[in-house]
Amino acid sequence: MDKAGTIKVLDGDNNIIFQSDLIYLDSVEELGFFQRLIAIIWNWIKSLFN
Repeated sequence: MDKAGTIKVLDGDNNIIFQSDLIYLDSVEELGFFQRLIAIIWNWIKSLFN
């Protein structure tokens, strides 16, 4: 999978607490059940404001 970027969580002194790679997904099928559910709900919420 292609790397899309990196996400970092920093504390108040800019020390890295957590770091994870972001990846491009080829399809929604690569997501787990809960991630798909959250994506559906999020898209529904966004559609309310369009």
